[in-house]
Amino acid sequence: MAKINRPAPQPLNKPTSPRERLLKEAINITTSDRNAAYGNPEDNFANIAAYWSSYLTQSTKVDIVISPQDVAHMMILMKVARLATNPTHYDSLLDIAGYAACGEDCRVGALNAAFGANAAVGAMVAGFEQAATQAR
Repeated sequence: MAKINRPAPQPLNKPTSPRERLLKEAINITTSDRNAAYGNPEDNFANIAAYWSSYLTQSTKVDIVISPQDVAHMMILMKVARLATNPTHYDSLLDIAGYAACGEDCRVGALNAAFGANAAVGAMVAGFEQAATQAR
């Protein structure tokens, strides 16, 4: 019987592409390391939003309210600005993935606070239904 050469199976937890490696690393950082240092993102970003809102309101004399999700978006923009200077800086790309994930936590937290604990699930289903309708 002829031997078939097959690639060795990859362990399930070993990244198979640069994209997967970056995302797995971002998951690890945002769910363990950063949480241990700063607490959960919704609370931390709410604190940052309060400071930024206060600072911007005082400095502009215009009432400016920054949300926790805005904080995630602005931190992503900061990392994009840094990438404009150093486009190959891996940590900036990693941080963008982490801030995007934290922004999603903030988005879901805001939906749940406004509409109840299952609001995010309902909004997600509605979004899928709308996308499916538009695709037809």
